[in-house]
Formats: sequence, C-alpha cells, structure tokens
Amino acid sequence: LRALDDPRGVAALPDDPIALELHAQRLDLARLQPWVAEHTIHGRVDATVDITGTARAPTVTASIDGSDLCFDELVVDAVQARFGHDDGRVVLDIGAHTPWIDSVHVTGSLPLRVAAVAPYVTFDRGASGEARVAVDHLELEGLDTFVPGLDLRGHVDGELAATLDRGALGGRAGVLVRDLAHGRDRIATVSLDATLGADALDGTLLASGPAARLVQLDARIPLRVDVQRGAFAWLDDQPHHVALALADADIATLGRLANVGGVSGRIDGTATLDGTPRTPTIVAELRGRRLAKDSHAVGRVELDVEHREGRL
Repeated sequence: LRALDDPRGVAALPDDPIALELHAQRLDLARLQPWVAEHTIHGRVDATVDITGTARAPTVTASIDGSDLCFDELVVDAVQARFGHDDGRVVLDIGAHTPWIDSVHVTGSLPLRVAAVAPYVTFDRGASGEARVAVDHLELEGLDTFVPGLDLRGHVDGELAATLDRGALGGRAGVLVRDLAHGRDRIATVSLDATLGADALDGTLLASGPAARLVQLDARIPLRVDVQRGAFAWLDDQPHHVALALADADIATLGRLANVGGVSGRIDGTATLDGTPRTPTIVAELRGRRLAKDSHAVGRVELDVEHREGRL
C-alpha cells in the first residue's frame, strides 16, 4: 500500500507481491443481527479465502459452505460455493438446496479479469467462456415467497447453458414443468427446448394436460447477438418460421389465464407464418366447437385464413 500520508491517497501498489488469507469456521450469522435490525438472519458459515500474486494480477481461491441459512422468509438448507481467479479467468462452482428446490447448480468459466487496481473488472468479449445453471425439482409454490399471490403449482426441472466462442455467443435451454396449475385451474405438463445459434433462435414449446390435449409451438427467429457491443439485432430481412398446433384446447381455462372471462368451448387447428415480416405467408385453419360467451351459445365456428404475396 502507498503510505497513509501520500497525497494521492491510500491504494494498493499494482506490481508488488501480496498475500492475504482469511479463514472462518462455524461463523454464526445471528451475530450480524444488530447490523440488519429490520431483517431476520441466522445460519452457520465456513469460509476460506487466499489471495496471492499482485494487485494488478491477483490469484484468488475461495470456498464458502453454509448451512441452515435464513434471511427473512428466504431459507437455504445448504450452500457450497467455490471461486477461483487466475490470469484473467474466473471459475466458479455453486450448489445449493432449499425447502422448495432439491438442488440448483451453477458452474462457469468466464474470461473475466479481476484486479485491486483500476480497471477493477475487465471482460474479454473476444475470448471463450461458458456458464451453466441446472435446477432439479423446483416447487413453483415456493415462488410465493418472492411474488405473493402468484398462485402457481408444479415441479420444474431444467438446464440453461451459454457459451462464448471467440466472441460468438451461443446457448441452449431445456425446461420441463410437470403438472402446471394456476389457482383452481390444472393446466398441463409443459416442455421448452430452445437453441441460440450464430444467426437464429430456434425453439419448441409442447404442452399436454387438462387445458389442452396438445399445444405445440415451433419457431425460428433470425437474430444475431453482437457481444462486442452488448446488443442484439433482429434480422427482419431473413426468413422466419412460426407454427402453432392446437388439439382439444379448453378456451375457458386459457381465457382465465389471459384474464378473459365468460368464454368457453374447445378449439382445434393449426396456424403457420413463414417468410419475412415484409412479405409474410400466413395460413390458419381453426375449428371451434361448443363455443359460448357469457353463457350464450355460439356453437361451432370454422375459420380458414390465408395471406400470400400481398393477398388475403
């Protein structure tokens, strides 16, 4: 460190060797209660932090293990976190489980340079990296702690992954929601699979259950992510594809989910959109039966629509 009376202020010397060790065992978080008087906190934590190298290029290893953690209504049964930094790369591995999540696991290897002198954090957008989040058996009812009145039920399993390959961003997502329900409405089991490539986002949504025997949505949306600028561009001059298929869908349940009441009946059909937004081709074939609005029977309705080359 610079001298305390240095007119430039106290700061780390960028290239001098440093060595710092921190060890804590069975740290009782309840002792922090006087500093967070408006909240409730408790739990036990073991922690180890080792820092060597220089302030400009530190090597850091850290591990944290917590048990029976609580912050107000947020309860975490156990958490294990491992963190490392060396030569401009951060590696992390975090695992946890709560009363409403069997396990959540986060891993990553990121081109992130951390230093004790400016610039303190630098992200190398042209390098390679990866990150992954996996969730096992998340109970949706547990979200009421954060969003009161959400009133969702069901179990979620899923994995999200992102890769950075010499500046090109890619990703994939796979999510399965079993026995999704909202309020008194039992909806469906829902799956989502999506992939982000160099020039498009591709995805498929499938649902089957009391609200519909089948809902299938397939989509390909051309877009490009510019990692260097931190922005994405919708490629509206490239071909798009969206296809929707419905089989025995309950309009009453779907209406309540969309906050539209007084409608009932069942609907089957397909709808597709191809081409570009300037020259789209739209084809829809929908069949409704036993339709009603505010208890007034409408009966059977058939709708066929085609838009192609500027003509409807």
